[in-house]
Amino acid sequence: MSGTPLNEAAVNANPIAGHRGFLNSVIWNWLGVTVSIISAFLLSPFIIRRLGDENYGLWALTTSLVEYYWLLDLGLRSATFQFAATFNGKGEQDNINRMINTNLAYSLLLAPVLIGGAWFGAPILANFMHITHPLFAKLVLIVVTTWALTSMLTVFTTTLEGIERFDVTNAASLTGIMCRTVGTFVLLYTGHGVVAIAWIGMAAQLLTHLISYSQVRRIFPFLRISPGYCSFAMFKQMLKYGMHSVAASMAQRILSQSPPLLIGYYLPTRFVGYYAAPTRLLDYTATTVMRIGNVANSRSALLWAQDKKREVLELAIMVNRYSLAIFLPLSIFLAVYGPQLLAVWITPEFARQSSGVLVALLAGITLGNAAQFSSTSILFGIGKHRLFARAMLVEATVTTVGLAFVLPRYGLTAGAVVGSAMMVLNRALFTPWILTRELNASYFGYLASVNLPLIAVIPVGGALFALRHFVPGTNWIQLIAAGAVTLLVYVPISWRFVRHDHRAMALGKVREYGGRVGLFNAAPAENDRDAK
Repeated sequence: MSGTPLNEAAVNANPIAGHRGFLNSVIWNWLGVTVSIISAFLLSPFIIRRLGDENYGLWALTTSLVEYYWLLDLGLRSATFQFAATFNGKGEQDNINRMINTNLAYSLLLAPVLIGGAWFGAPILANFMHITHPLFAKLVLIVVTTWALTSMLTVFTTTLEGIERFDVTNAASLTGIMCRTVGTFVLLYTGHGVVAIAWIGMAAQLLTHLISYSQVRRIFPFLRISPGYCSFAMFKQMLKYGMHSVAASMAQRILSQSPPLLIGYYLPTRFVGYYAAPTRLLDYTATTVMRIGNVANSRSALLWAQDKKREVLELAIMVNRYSLAIFLPLSIFLAVYGPQLLAVWITPEFARQSSGVLVALLAGITLGNAAQFSSTSILFGIGKHRLFARAMLVEATVTTVGLAFVLPRYGLTAGAVVGSAMMVLNRALFTPWILTRELNASYFGYLASVNLPLIAVIPVGGALFALRHFVPGTNWIQLIAAGAVTLLVYVPISWRFVRHDHRAMALGKVREYGGRVGLFNAAPAENDRDAK
């Protein structure tokens, strides 16, 4: 494809540098995700061992079923994110009131319908999916009620994200995570079961969104919660914006939740847990870099509004490249030591059933999510996501049909291969084509620039394969040692993927902070700033 050539000279200007708010937002997002990962990593094996494979599979299946309710969002969340940024930037206080109250009215009308549907529909669903567990219907009702209640409050969290107050939303999220983590541990340790986990999950989510609500009231003292601000015109305006987001959201829900449902239909319930654990491990870690895409969304919208296509392209290249570079060492480590990690982390039997899923999904999540998630976010930010939404529906359809065919015949790992292959085809290859077409840039040049960190796969992977003969990874000490070797080999190579001006900026920060703690003179950092 012809277009603007991509080379180092073409990306000389830096849309990231100088935007302290952008970097602070990324840091706050990383902090929130890091705490989530640590919490999940420490708590997941404890939950699985306390509940058992059957009850853990039931819990994973129930939460997957309820995730489909997000389709009833109708794209209002993405519209809220975008409109909050616009209305706040223009100082349109009445429109902020209309946006929030219209969201609340829709959620309030929807909540009793959902709860009533869960009450009457759960037994029917259990019969259809051949689920005989006595707690299934109760779990569905609790989780649906949680969704209905929190959906009314999500508008406040989304509004804060739209105005780039990720410090506030992540502080609220951290509080909820701590509540859920401590509560879950105490309840399971004292002998309670899966129903107790559902109740503590409800409490933690309500706490998170209530904190966001209080912060919105503080930031927007003019906010009024009143039926008088409900606006059908605002509702139509938000639906119009969110129309294509609904298609993308629908596809994403199908992609993330159809595997557990199909596994639960074709295989015993415990196999849902064998699929869910490695999937969530990868999702949590990939989210660390995907959160940058949430910030890139609002940043690209601002640049696009100023007709700065070149800066949008530069933003896409740098953010995607750095996201891949951050995630890649973990991906390489899991490709070599993933089965051993699952065996030590959970149980050897659990690892035997789920390690194939982990390894099979690595390619799709690394290339499709870590390396290109910001491409997706930028398409939404510049309002050019229609074709992407349709492509996601195609991916969801093909993946679901493929899973229905391979799961009963070839098992879990084959199903993971189908999902991973479709992620590569659509999100790693087709989505960048959509973006480069909109930005009039070279498709192959864009892919080459973003995927530059993949050069490290051969030397780092080769070193780990050689190391595994001497350090097989049979305990935590060996796994930590292998992780340290991964970083020791990878970091010097990855330094080549960082742009020269970003290297200077990073070194300047190191010297500055080192000077503050007395490691060495902070003067060079000052000189760097003066030179700039």
